[in-house]
Parts: sequence; structure tokens; C-alpha cells
Amino acid sequence: MIPNDLAGLNDWLPLYFSGSGRVPHGYRKWIEHLARLDQQTRVAELDLNAAEMQGLIALRAAREKFVENHSSCPKCGAVIDRLTAAAGMSCKCGYRFEGGRRP
Repeated sequence: MIPNDLAGLNDWLPLYFSGSGRVPHGYRKWIEHLARLDQQTRVAELDLNAAEMQGLIALRAAREKFVENHSSCPKCGAVIDRLTAAAGMSCKCGYRFEGGRRP
């Protein structure tokens, strides 16, 4: 499942970063702060500084881009990139995607 909340941050964040999949500690803390603000702005009006506002805009844009390029496995909920699904490959849980169809 592609999360909209802080609880799922550890699942999708490493997938968004290329290479080792590891996010440097400083970036992780900033992204966690932005994710908390994102949650809070959904239920209350907050007084954000310019850096936080720009960060929220970037976080939301990154989330949208991630969602465009990934799906969730219908069987286990694991995040799967569109190329894997389109190629008809299998998820780690054994679910086999039908080529060209979005799960």
C-alpha cells in the first residue's frame, strides 16, 4: 500500500531514493517533520515558515510522482513499480501480474 501517513514512511521512502535505498539521517528527519506537518495540515490550519511550505509542496509532488510509477500488490499490499507489473512478473508473495494491466 502506498501510504499517506507517517506510519508507512519507512516502507516507501527507501524505494523512492535510488542507489542503496538508504536515506541520510538528516534528510530522513526533515522528511519525517514534513510528513507530520502534512498530516496536521489535513485537520488544522498551521502557521508554516517558507522552508516548511516549500518542503510540503516538494513532499506532495514526490508522493504524486511515486504513486504514478508504483502500484500495490492486490494480494499482499507490497509496493510494486509499474514496469514489474507491466512485464507480467511476480511479486515476492507469489502473485503474478498480468502484463500490461495495472494491479
